Amino acid sequence: MDPIAYISSWHTECGIARFTEHVLNSVKQVDSSIQQQIIAVGNCETPGKEVVFRIRKQDLEDYSRAAEYVNRSDIAVVNLEHEFGLFGGTDGKYIIDLINRLEKPLITTMHTARKRLTEEEKSIVKAISEKSQAIIMMARGSIPIVEKQGIDPKKITVIPHGHYKMRNIDGDEARKDLGLEGRFVIANIGFVRPSKGMRLFIKTLPELIKKNPNMLYLMAGETSPTAPPWEKAYRKKLEKLVHKLGLEDYVRFDNKWLSEEEKLTYYAAAHVVLTLYTGLDQTSSGSLAEAAGMGKAIVSSRYTHAEELLADGRGLLVGLNPHSVAKNIEVMFDDKVRRGYENKMREYSENSTWEKVAQAHIDLFKAVARTVNTDTETVQRRTKVTAD
Repeated sequence: MDPIAYISSWHTECGIARFTEHVLNSVKQVDSSIQQQIIAVGNCETPGKEVVFRIRKQDLEDYSRAAEYVNRSDIAVVNLEHEFGLFGGTDGKYIIDLINRLEKPLITTMHTARKRLTEEEKSIVKAISEKSQAIIMMARGSIPIVEKQGIDPKKITVIPHGHYKMRNIDGDEARKDLGLEGRFVIANIGFVRPSKGMRLFIKTLPELIKKNPNMLYLMAGETSPTAPPWEKAYRKKLEKLVHKLGLEDYVRFDNKWLSEEEKLTYYAAAHVVLTLYTGLDQTSSGSLAEAAGMGKAIVSSRYTHAEELLADGRGLLVGLNPHSVAKNIEVMFDDKVRRGYENKMREYSENSTWEKVAQAHIDLFKAVARTVNTDTETVQRRTKVTAD
């Protein structure tokens, strides 16, 4: 088939850039005959040969020029990786100019599905709904949210967030490599930001330490370089709280951008992985998907992605208060109980490896390319959905 073009951030310290790179590389491994191109939005540190057009985030004319480029090209299908903050203008409204000018089939991957939208965000969702031949959601629980915002459910295909195949990395060795021998490690892995409930967990530590004096809370990852100033100050506030509570021996900050290999080591070292998002309409979480792929014991708040992934005893869902968090963490101190959660997650996560996610994308790309002149219901019938 003719090339696929992704509109996304690219080769920068951004979760969506990393997600798109995973999709592109996995599609290449599954079917190397498919040509893939990138229309890169914003800063692009090392563009690479895949980048065929670059959009300066706050330059409105670049968005119309990008559409003109695509319309003149042999690109078969465009896959828009959408998150409001990725694009220029108020709430990312500049992307409307691009998609309204687009004459090629459009598939949109929705990385955000919030229950409350601004007026600008509503107009963007409306444009996406009207212009997209297909819309990818990563969690079924997000479908009712976007339905209420006007997205046609017949256009929706559910493809879960991917993860690498299980890697058997010895936890004791990983903890030794990180200087964490003898510690019971509870970890947040990825960007440090207020929405991840890190402050809440620090406040639970005095109670938990009484139960397990060997425990350590590990925050591995940096603050996003694109974060606003108030978010960049968040780590300092956490450090001050740790000092105020006298928890310096029980909390460790590893402030750096993590390579894929480093992330695997950190996941292997963790006895428990936390995803305590305070925004309960969180559509998806790369950290959650990666932890699941490593077969980890997970304690999470009740956001959409977690409620699906941790259902049927695959993990623990908690309320956003210190007592609920502490009570459920204590459950994980029991080795036998924790391994039970790990085993269930290992078995379940085999269905959402990057290889299987890539195949689902390929099926959808081909279906849209074949049926661009037919209704979206036909597209859905020809597309294999990987997530049950």
